[in-house]
Amino acid sequence: MESVTSLQHSSISDVLTLARRFEPVLRYTKGELFLPMPVERYVEAAALLRRVPGQKVPEVVAPATKINLSSLISYAWEGGGTDLELNFVDKPLSRTAYRRWRRRPDRPRFQGGTRFAVVGILGRFVDSIMRFSLIVRGKVPGGFAAAAHIRYEEGGDIAPTYYVRAIRDAGYLVLQYWFFYAMNDWRTTFSGVNDHEADWEQITLFLSEPDAGGEPELAWVAFSSHDEVGDDLRRRVDDPDLQLVDGTHPVVHVGAGSHSGAYLPGDYLVSVSPPAVEKLTQQWRRFVRTITRTSSMDQRPGSVFPSSTTGVVTDRPLAQAAIWPGRQR
Repeated sequence: MESVTSLQHSSISDVLTLARRFEPVLRYTKGELFLPMPVERYVEAAALLRRVPGQKVPEVVAPATKINLSSLISYAWEGGGTDLELNFVDKPLSRTAYRRWRRRPDRPRFQGGTRFAVVGILGRFVDSIMRFSLIVRGKVPGGFAAAAHIRYEEGGDIAPTYYVRAIRDAGYLVLQYWFFYAMNDWRTTFSGVNDHEADWEQITLFLSEPDAGGEPELAWVAFSSHDEVGDDLRRRVDDPDLQLVDGTHPVVHVGAGSHSGAYLPGDYLVSVSPPAVEKLTQQWRRFVRTITRTSSMDQRPGSVFPSSTTGVVTDRPLAQAAIWPGRQR
C-alpha cells in the first residue's frame, strides 16, 4: 500500500506526462456515431430519475440540462444513490424524424454486411424475434440511437477525452485509461446485440521500472473486451498481435458501436446467450439428462447429445479506420 500511496500523491502534471507518453491510439470504424466525451457534458445534458417501488415509470428528480456533477453528487449523497438513474434520451425519434435523420448528408454512414450473412439459423431466428418485438411494441428500430446522436451533437464540438488512473501494483507501474461514450449503439447501427446509454471502456498498461532510475517501459497491455477472459485479454509488448505507434502507443481497434477493444482489425463473432434462449437450453439439458438416465438404448461411441444452444452475432471492430450507468434499450 505504501507504493500505491506514494504514486497517488505525485503531482497531477507528472501523471499526465506519463499518461501522454504511453496514451493509446484508438482507431474507429467509419460510420461510428459516438466518440469518447467528458462525463460532465453527458451529465449536464441528462435528466435525473428515481425508481420508485411499485411504479413502472420513474419519477423525475431533475429535468434534462438542470444538473451537473456537483448536484448529482449531492442527490446521490442525500438519497443513497441506489435508486437514481441518468436519462440521456427521453424517447426515440418518431418514424418521420428518424427518416429525416437517416437522410442527412452529414450523418456518418457504415457500409457492411448484415448479421443474416454471417451467423447460423438460430442467430437469424433470434434476431427476427427481437426485430418483430419492436414492431409489436410500436418502437422505431434505431430511434433511440438516432435521438442520442442528435443530443450528442447538440453539445457542440467535443474533444475526444480520456480519464487516467495511475498506481503501482505487483511490481508494475499501472496506467488505466478510461473512455466514456454517450451511447453504445452496437445493435441498431452495426447489427450487434444491444443498445444502452452510458458506456465505459478501459485500457490498462503495465509498465516496468528499471532499478537504476531509468524511464518506465511498456511491458503488458490489456483491453476491455466483451468475449475474452484471462490470458486472452492481455498481450506482452513483443506480441505480434500488438501494434505500436512510435514504440510506446498501443493501437486499439475499437468495436463498432460496442467500443470494446481488439488487437487486430477485422470481423469478430461474439457468443451470447439471451435469457430466453438460456432458459430453453437449461430445459433441454434437464430433458437430455432424464433421457440418458432412463433410456436403455445403446450409447455407442460417437453418439452426441446437444449440450448448449448459443445465439451468435457479429461485432465489427474495424471495417475501415476513421481519424483519430444507463438504461438498456
